[in-house]
Amino acid sequence: MEYACGRKSDSAPIHELFQLTLNQNELAFIYLGFAGIILKVNDRVLAFDVGKECLHQDEIEALEHLDVQFYSHTHSMSHSFLLEALRLPALPRMP
Repeated sequence: MEYACGRKSDSAPIHELFQLTLNQNELAFIYLGFAGIILKVNDRVLAFDVGKECLHQDEIEALEHLDVQFYSHTHSMSHSFLLEALRLPALPRMP
């Protein structure tokens, strides 16, 4: 499946991201198109502006966990933005 951002569905990069061992002061990321990014810093995984426009269900299921999920902007409710966000894995409570 191809997305509005022109990227094809592929969960392999997400699996690779979770397998990476990063040294101090290193990071890795996957650019999903538009404003969407999944970022790994140490053992933390952060998602920025992840929505249905650039993340397919099999890719969502490949996310082992998310520590933080950010949205820098909103869309009209016709995008079902919040409903798509709720498909992502539940975030653990921070102490």
